[in-house]
Amino acid sequence: MDHVDACVAFMLDPTAIARVAGSGIPFVLLGNEDRPVEVSTVRIDFSSGIRQAFDHLVARGHRRIATIDDRDRAESGAPDVRSGLFSAVAAEYGLPVEPHWRQLATNSVQGGAAAMERLLETAPEVTAVVSYNDMIAIGAMRHAMARGLAVPGDCAFVGFDGLTLGELVDPPLTTLYIDKRRLGQAAVEQVADQMAGSGGMADTVVRMQLVARSST
Repeated sequence: MDHVDACVAFMLDPTAIARVAGSGIPFVLLGNEDRPVEVSTVRIDFSSGIRQAFDHLVARGHRRIATIDDRDRAESGAPDVRSGLFSAVAAEYGLPVEPHWRQLATNSVQGGAAAMERLLETAPEVTAVVSYNDMIAIGAMRHAMARGLAVPGDCAFVGFDGLTLGELVDPPLTTLYIDKRRLGQAAVEQVADQMAGSGGMADTVVRMQLVARSST
């Protein structure tokens, strides 16, 4: 860290976060879902995003909603904030969440397809799937259609991220859009304040926006 003036980073390992935070350089933690209170952060409001997804799906009559999570994050030991929020919001709506309605996927289109195959085998009653990101959602949706399901008639799909790719698949993917430009801008503003000596511990939260398309 001797030749670094400031650090903006996406990190999950608590030991690594503590090491950078303790180095004395201006530091902003980007995107971490479980904010360490002693570190300045720029975070995504996943709680609002998941509620928007449930509002949208429940309004369309869905009550058996599954989720496909990122395997690497789940197995890393990092706090599973997003999965916890999914279960909590489902409970608020009075919806069941069966253990086999949650599948893990590698972070790819192929991973989403494999996770969807497991859902089809173990939970054919599911009528909607909320995925960890758009790539996984696209893989799951394409696999469902290859298996003969109609989208959204038999199963609806929601992703996270708002990738342009989601507009190009057929049907276009409903997604929770994350303004990554705003995330970066807020992080630069925070670290600039710290370098100027005018910034204390800050926590900027960027709200997600549901973009409804034909996959739901």
